[in-house]
Amino acid sequence: MNCRMRTATEHEYELFMPKPGEHRIRILQTPPKQVIAHFVQAADGSWRRFICAGPRECVLCVRGHTERVRLWIFPIYDRLDQKVKIWSIRQVTIKRAINDMAKSWGDPTLYDICLTRTGMGMDTEYRLIPFAKPKPMSDHDRGLILPDLDEHVRIETMAEIDERLGRR
Repeated sequence: MNCRMRTATEHEYELFMPKPGEHRIRILQTPPKQVIAHFVQAADGSWRRFICAGPRECVLCVRGHTERVRLWIFPIYDRLDQKVKIWSIRQVTIKRAINDMAKSWGDPTLYDICLTRTGMGMDTEYRLIPFAKPKPMSDHDRGLILPDLDEHVRIETMAEIDERLGRR
């Protein structure tokens, strides 16, 4: 699945969805955007993410979709593809690993991270290891255009939700 989003600046960004194997990334902005989200199954069987506006204001909560998860959202630079991407994290183990790295190594925007994914489905495991020499981004990397995370996590109307779920 190749997921993309378009921000208000009209730049297109892929979502970072690591496949099994090693990935070298750089977190581009801290702290992460923190949101609450619903995951709802669409008519085609796939799952869609929707940002929750809160139990009283959220159209999905009002409709009875009470299961929600906390997400961290970072803009990252994927060294392999040489692209800015959006990384949406819900796994507590990844959040904990990023926090632990920040305590030991300092600001994660100052070093690359090797993320290794193994396994599939419920047996998926992630390992994050910082690269040994913290250094600032290069001049090329500093010129990257970052996504507008507020646009990425905007609240959708019921009509937009129904359209994305294939329920017109």
